[in-house]
Amino acid sequence: MRQRIPKLRERLAAAGGDAFFSLSPPANQYLSGFRGSTSAIAVTHTEAVFLCDFRYTEQAQIQVEGWAVEEVVHMIAFLPATFGKHHHRFPSGENPLTDHQ
Repeated sequence: MRQRIPKLRERLAAAGGDAFFSLSPPANQYLSGFRGSTSAIAVTHTEAVFLCDFRYTEQAQIQVEGWAVEEVVHMIAFLPATFGKHHHRFPSGENPLTDHQ
């Protein structure tokens, strides 16, 4: 699992992106190891931040290694309003988590 973030960063750089953001539980588990149902992740070229609400803070601190774990208040209301309109689709439907060259 430790190789997934460096590979994501390589793909991010190749696509000219600044950050990868996900609200997808399967993607978040794949990248971080977190097995809960609600989370968000943000990966930049230098940081990996795992975001969760108070229900999952303790679980995330155990399951998510090598990430900054941040507890977010009102995460469910905050995230869609903030990021819902500002998203990036990779060319040709490419998925940086599953499409490997």
